[in-house]
Amino acid sequence: MHKLRYICNEIYKEEWSAALFYRVKGSIRNPSKMKLTVVDFFPMDKGNAAHTEYDLDQGNNALVGYMMENELYGNIILGHLHSHNTMAVFFSPEDTGELQRNVSNHNIYLSLIVNNKMDMTARVAYEANCVVNPNFVARDENGDEYNIKGNEYTESIMCYHNVEIIKPPEIFNVDSKFKERIAEIIKEAEKKEAEKKAKALVPVTQGYQPQFSEWGETYPPQNGKTSSMDDLLKFILNNGKNYGYETIHAVLNKRERVAKTDEEYVKFVVENYLKLYMKYFNVVDANQVNANKFINNLDAVIKTLTSFEKAFPFVVNIGIQLQSYKTKLLSNATTT
Repeated sequence: MHKLRYICNEIYKEEWSAALFYRVKGSIRNPSKMKLTVVDFFPMDKGNAAHTEYDLDQGNNALVGYMMENELYGNIILGHLHSHNTMAVFFSPEDTGELQRNVSNHNIYLSLIVNNKMDMTARVAYEANCVVNPNFVARDENGDEYNIKGNEYTESIMCYHNVEIIKPPEIFNVDSKFKERIAEIIKEAEKKEAEKKAKALVPVTQGYQPQFSEWGETYPPQNGKTSSMDDLLKFILNNGKNYGYETIHAVLNKRERVAKTDEEYVKFVVENYLKLYMKYFNVVDANQVNANKFINNLDAVIKTLTSFEKAFPFVVNIGIQLQSYKTKLLSNATTT
């Protein structure tokens, strides 16, 4: 669960998919008594908002290496895991099509869907074959019936059972290798997207340094860490706490850690903005706050918050109140 929570936090707008590893207790012959236990998963692809796919032949070395390193073989079976990001979990026609395309490659095939709220649904599928021996009845020249044996052929169908899911308790502990793999598939997705848009890119003027507000939240700084603006905003939204692994979206999604209602949360963020801003930059005296930097950061914070208004409508109120509150906040700040 901890690894699921982490990847959903890191890739929350788009769908992602992974190779799933699980054990079986019991038999598909008696599905009501059968128990499937998820052991691990290996991220394979970051897609777009409505689609994700991967080819096991691509990145196969990484997958096989992970299986060998973690001894995911023997009685471990390979299945499929993918996210529905902010959508509900259900088997869409595309998801059912994926089952039908791949079920013949497995004795049994488990497909698990999860969303950012940790809702889950799953199906275990298998292929059933029927050997058909056609026997045709014809009439001869006298009108009497006689049999003609046709060519034998096999007809296949996909059968599946819905799975009752029992979630384990969450203990957040994600190892560095898993984090590196998530960063890797995100980088691969960004590279593919950049290649698609390469012809439309406009060269950046030499010496020009883009401001954070001109890039989206997902723009990666050169040091490979989240930008300082990300950290500042998460620090403020989290009441001075930095959970590190969480995105801004995830922090807003867990706002109940700070306030019980959205109204209380808006009030808290606005009233404590300056105090938490000073704490973040280790400024003790409000008179030592650099006014120009403060204004630029505040504008960028408001713009970033606005980008989340579809998912969290209340952030609009935070932006409006911070904007109107700017003059009052700056009365305690002078340019140094």
